[in-house]
Amino acid sequence: MDILYILISGFLGALVAGVVVWFLVVRKKSSDTEKPTEGILLMQEQLNNLTKVLDERLGSSQKDIREAVERQFSESQKLIQSTNDQVTKHLLDVAKGVTEANEASKQVFSIAEQLHNLEKVLKHQKQRGNLGEASLELSLSNILPPDAYSMQYLFSNGDQVDAIIKTKEGIIPIDAKFSLDNYNRIINETDDERKMQLEKDFRNDLKKRI
Repeated sequence: MDILYILISGFLGALVAGVVVWFLVVRKKSSDTEKPTEGILLMQEQLNNLTKVLDERLGSSQKDIREAVERQFSESQKLIQSTNDQVTKHLLDVAKGVTEANEASKQVFSIAEQLHNLEKVLKHQKQRGNLGEASLELSLSNILPPDAYSMQYLFSNGDQVDAIIKTKEGIIPIDAKFSLDNYNRIINETDDERKMQLEKDFRNDLKKRI
């Protein structure tokens, strides 16, 4: 806009200077021919026409510039809105991902806590025995009818087992207890000779429960 006005102002200044020179020349000639009025009228008409053309050109240029600015502003607004929408969507996706990650972490911590509690139960011999008996009863109930087994069976000599399975040939006693302590000793032992002795003790312990 500023450059356009400077160019137009310079052009008008040069034009006015040219008109003044032309007027002086015409005046001199008119004085010679004694017809100054016709020259002046012709000059005024040409100046009016030139002014009209310049006004039209300037008005058209201003309109084009205004339309171009408005068009550019509208496109910029659309671009800004589109960018804001994309940023908002990205932030929502990130927030959703963080929420899902937090939920997954909570589940992992919950499982870890459950495993820790199970480990504490298994370390306690009585609780481990109760868990083994409950697991045994659940397993038997899933594969046998109720009259085919019995829990906490007491023999006539006073011995008691966790369960028995009834067959045509007789009964099969089952002990749900497991020598976890002896098994852990085998796993943690580094001396080969000592480990062999522990394995032997473990086998003997299992035989006593059959």
